[in-house]
Amino acid sequence: MRSACRGGRADFCRALRPSRLQDRRKGAVYRVRAARVVVCADGLRTPQVLFASGIRPRALGHYLNEHFQMTAFLVLDDEFDPAGYPPGEFATVRIPFSDARPM
Repeated sequence: MRSACRGGRADFCRALRPSRLQDRRKGAVYRVRAARVVVCADGLRTPQVLFASGIRPRALGHYLNEHFQMTAFLVLDDEFDPAGYPPGEFATVRIPFSDARPM
């Protein structure tokens, strides 16, 4: 979902001092004031935001893991009924990164 506002984004984790928001639909500009601001980011961008903000503990980014996900979509016959199969017939398979580092 795209935000209806612009001007209050930290693209590429540059220093940001939000003071104005613009409604993209109406074009109206709003001045924003706050005693505290909460910044949320994903697992990859959070270390970037912290580093750019001067918050740099020794472990920052060192234990970062990516969790890849593969999904398959199938078109099944209308008469397919998963309830007709024994329990355990369908499962999730985890593939380790290596024998030394199983997930």
